[in-house]
Amino acid sequence: MDLHPYGIRAKLTNQKSLTDIRVDDIHPAEFTAPMFIPNSDKANTFTFRSGHYYVTKQLGKGVYGKVFEVKDPKTSRQFAVKIQPFSSYTSFLDILNESIMNIILTKVNKHYVQNFYELGIDHRTKNLYMRIELLEGNLEDYIHSKTPGENNSIVPNCLLQIAERLAYFQKKVGMNHRDLFPNNIMYVTRNGKPELRLIDFGLSCLTYKGIFLSTSHGDFPTSHICNRAGRDLSFFILLLVLDYKKFLSPELYQELRDLITFKVHGEPVHLNKVIPDEEWNKTYNFLNRQNVENPHTAPKQLKKHIVKFTKKLEKSTKRQTRKVGIFPIL
Repeated sequence: MDLHPYGIRAKLTNQKSLTDIRVDDIHPAEFTAPMFIPNSDKANTFTFRSGHYYVTKQLGKGVYGKVFEVKDPKTSRQFAVKIQPFSSYTSFLDILNESIMNIILTKVNKHYVQNFYELGIDHRTKNLYMRIELLEGNLEDYIHSKTPGENNSIVPNCLLQIAERLAYFQKKVGMNHRDLFPNNIMYVTRNGKPELRLIDFGLSCLTYKGIFLSTSHGDFPTSHICNRAGRDLSFFILLLVLDYKKFLSPELYQELRDLITFKVHGEPVHLNKVIPDEEWNKTYNFLNRQNVENPHTAPKQLKKHIVKFTKKLEKSTKRQTRKVGIFPIL
């Protein structure tokens, strides 16, 4: 796999060649910050192998770095640039590993992930710059901005999209995300609805054309196989149940609890039936570290369940509406 178009002077053929890539193999990049004048040659500017990009605004700042909105002055096309320093906690290899997985997933299906365009390094600051697709927002904020009634239709639709993306990447490259929080899913709006994109592959694993890539963190020992059908979806639904209860109707909350299953001796067992309410938060580590299989992962199976409980939610909403005499906003 030739990485030169993405700002990495290397060809990836096996796991050994990944560790052979050095800091000096990344194309130099720089950030200049004169007095800020938007959309001009005196604006804050990122310079990559592909050219100059003017900063239009800062989008966010977190533990791992900053994200800016930028514009290509030649085409007026907008992108995002993520600044990520490497340190003893987040090593150069960690960031390189995540970037290459993002590049691979972009090549496999650019409509299912945040597209990765190029990587650059500022040798003065030891910052890595990633030019990536500019998206509208994350799923966590989107769900938080809606009422429980609106989420009755939004959340099931999002689950279907997530299942389709996970099943697709599992089939194509054996990918497990392994860190699928709602804030690691972003979206663009299409026809008034969110179209989801997976992001942040720092804990992921996959195999592409015989090349196996996996996180260097010790959270997932090499003895744990990457191909774990249903693990990501079970984990995601569990997080909705644990952390998003106030944004869900009681009916949807119960249906999501019923969706989380695993297999024991080939037979599905509902966590809802075997785990007491006060023990639910302890299932995080169970799903996050074990070889969990969720029988509802495949889009066809999940779709059947969602269609079934969506009809139940619609009936429940209509009954409540008749009682209070108002029309719901869905």
